[in-house]
Amino acid sequence: VRKSRQDETLYTEPDEHVYEEIEDYLKTETKTDLEEMSASNMEISKPSGSSERVHWVDISEVIHSGLLDNLNSTEIALQEAKYEVITSEASYFKSLIILDALFISNSDMKTTLTECEHATLFSCIMKVKKCSEKFLVALLEGWQDDLMLNYLCKAISKFVESGAFQAYVDSCSNQMNVNRTLECL
Repeated sequence: VRKSRQDETLYTEPDEHVYEEIEDYLKTETKTDLEEMSASNMEISKPSGSSERVHWVDISEVIHSGLLDNLNSTEIALQEAKYEVITSEASYFKSLIILDALFISNSDMKTTLTECEHATLFSCIMKVKKCSEKFLVALLEGWQDDLMLNYLCKAISKFVESGAFQAYVDSCSNQMNVNRTLECL
């Protein structure tokens, strides 16, 4: 008997095949050894033509592993929460890719905004995007060997301890300047 969780997520994902596009993006970028991991290591794309995200209990590797037969509803909810960390970061990374393509790297945008406005609005984004990419890769690294996602907390802790999230801190610190610039525009 397959158990399923039909709870609403706290965020809305784009209708596109987010994770396939992330995989394509990762393939086109210059990568370190760590970044050679791709989203294909984990079946996190949505079913074709669906706006629903894939739940942990619906992943073929999980279904075929027999794990669901041994977990109660509380344990499944914990697995879904762990999985949500990964899918949330993947969705955020996709948003950063779109932001880069539509605004930061868009030549029309560079002529519409002054150099100062462009710098204020987007100066931190590329660092945040790179950080998000590395974080997503770190989150995906143990998937094939650990369907229960027990590695996840350690992966997150290691990433935090490395200081890698400084890009997020810098971006948040700049938010008041971004808001002022947007109000003036």
